[in-house]
Amino acid sequence: MASIRSEISEAEAREAGIKIAGRILELPAVKAILGESPVIALFAPIRREPDLLAGEELFAAHGFRIALPRVEEDTLVFSETGPDTVFVRGSFGIREPSPETRRVLRKDIRVMCLPGLAFDRQGGRIGYGKGYYDRYLAGKGRENLPLLIATGYDFQLLESIPQSVSDRRADYIITPSGTLAANFADSFDTG
Repeated sequence: MASIRSEISEAEAREAGIKIAGRILELPAVKAILGESPVIALFAPIRREPDLLAGEELFAAHGFRIALPRVEEDTLVFSETGPDTVFVRGSFGIREPSPETRRVLRKDIRVMCLPGLAFDRQGGRIGYGKGYYDRYLAGKGRENLPLLIATGYDFQLLESIPQSVSDRRADYIITPSGTLAANFADSFDTG
């Protein structure tokens, strides 16, 4: 998957991110929270992931506040970002908000976009092997979690991938050309 993805241009990654942002905003669960100034957790793209930050203005125009992760020791911390945010290169060379940026509590994040290498129709995802998102989301029942949306390209969506009991499944898988509600294999909507 990483090899195939590396052939995608930056322009294609930006276009994919904008299309995915539009699809996220069309979800009924997302439409239901507009007007509440909700927080959406995005991520800085690496290795030609769809660039969701290209859709940042679209999210902001719909009232979303944007949060981005940063790695602190072995966990993720999310911080709200804006025009004046200072960014640094994190331990993996990923663009992160500086440690001085105001943190966002997990309970305040209403929508969380998840990166990954591969996804399946049951909401499973294979990340990059460090388990940061799974640890961040651990310990709470499903009702206390944000809406989890795995984002990627069409070729990353597989029928099934191996999962462990500690892996958190996404509620939706969204690609530039479709939206899949997890656990409903026939719900891939390309409209």
